[in-house]
Amino acid sequence: MKKNIPLILALSFFIFSEPALAAPMDKAKLNPPLPSNIWTEMSRISQPGVVGIFVDVDMKSPQRLRRDPLFDFLEEFLGQGHQFQNPLEEGEDATPIGTGFVIDKDGLIVTNYHVINAIDNPNLKTRLRVKINGESVLHNVKLIGGDARGDIALLQLEKKVANLNPLELGDSDQLKVGEYVAAFGNPYGHSNSMTVGIVSALGRAIKELNRFPFIQTDASINPGNSGGPLLNTQGYVIGVNTAIDARAQGIGFAIPINYVKKVINVIRSGGTIQRAFLGVELANIHPQISRSYGITKPGALVTRVENGYPAALAGLKPNDFIFEFNGSKVSGVEDLINQVQDSEIGKPLPVKILRPQSDNKFKEEKLLVTLSTHPGDQKLKSKAAPGLQKYKGLTVPYNLGFSVESSSSGARHHFSVPMDFAFGPIVSNVSEGSLAATAGIEVGDVVLEVNNEEVNTASDVVKRIRQGSNQLTLQSATGIKSIVVSTQ
Repeated sequence: MKKNIPLILALSFFIFSEPALAAPMDKAKLNPPLPSNIWTEMSRISQPGVVGIFVDVDMKSPQRLRRDPLFDFLEEFLGQGHQFQNPLEEGEDATPIGTGFVIDKDGLIVTNYHVINAIDNPNLKTRLRVKINGESVLHNVKLIGGDARGDIALLQLEKKVANLNPLELGDSDQLKVGEYVAAFGNPYGHSNSMTVGIVSALGRAIKELNRFPFIQTDASINPGNSGGPLLNTQGYVIGVNTAIDARAQGIGFAIPINYVKKVINVIRSGGTIQRAFLGVELANIHPQISRSYGITKPGALVTRVENGYPAALAGLKPNDFIFEFNGSKVSGVEDLINQVQDSEIGKPLPVKILRPQSDNKFKEEKLLVTLSTHPGDQKLKSKAAPGLQKYKGLTVPYNLGFSVESSSSGARHHFSVPMDFAFGPIVSNVSEGSLAATAGIEVGDVVLEVNNEEVNTASDVVKRIRQGSNQLTLQSATGIKSIVVSTQ
């Protein structure tokens, strides 16, 4: 037994003398820890620049406005079958609808377009008001302008307010995943709320909401936070809180402040926000599928071409594969979207595509496309009650006497379209005594087909209406109905 002892000791020594593992992170690259009072200081300097946005409503029944506009975003993002209601107390004189923040001493306020555009009932007298830093006084504001597709709006205090504390705008291009951020706002009407998290992703393109890349954060964002600032640890605004993914916990989205700066500059100068528009639906192709068809280039596949828009006029077709746009390589769908939106409107631009042939091979072709402005772009004029001109829709031709509005969560809510109805164009107006009224078309009906062709947008309906007899299939409160209406 004694002879075995040295062997055991030697073995033990070998085990415990194993070299320690190297640290996975280089300490030289790590910054000092954050001060323990950073969030209290952040709240102290930032809260005075945050405002709660309210709508003051003069009406007998306020139910039409008892709803945060972020709910429309959630329903549109999640699709049919999801409906949210705002748990606000009845009898309030002013309803909280979102958040904003002051950016200069003159009282210029940034918020989301969908916040101020939630006032969609033309029968109501409404005005926008704000509470500064949670105080009880409501201040009147006027609307300077907005960008619907960029979801940014500018408000201006009608009277000077002493001791304003404007927030400073930072540089969102310098953001990195993992940075601490703080979100400010009035979730569910709870003023002066602050939540803390990190930047969990960058460059999130949520096509259901907007076409530019969002900042993703796990800082808690809820209805009422819309339009509030997202700040970094230096106290700079680096984003505007906009939306959440209700399917998950801790996933919120903010508009990068560098994008917001561009919009602000255009609106302040009285200009119009215009983005180039191609008129296609796109999809990325898995590399393995691309290789099976002999496609060795990255790019974006055209899945649908809208009639009458630049892509169709240039000769683009479904299943064309775009790999170069205006001299720049296309890495994928989001890259192409960004290139299109940054391109010059009204100038012929070269597009290189691979077009499928009858032998299942692709032939390289070059087209010229002249981009137009996006059909949804519009200049929002200053007015006391935004949204009063909303949902007028497109008037169908040949004096049939009705208009249609493309479906959206806001439009469906406005016209009280049931959630289980098809997500199609909505009849927005029927003239009294018109051919449409006589035939039985009613406001709120959803148009399914025109002359046996499926319609998805208001412009689809307008295009398919013809001189003579027209057969419409509609979904209404009484069920599916087929109506024939003839031009005079």
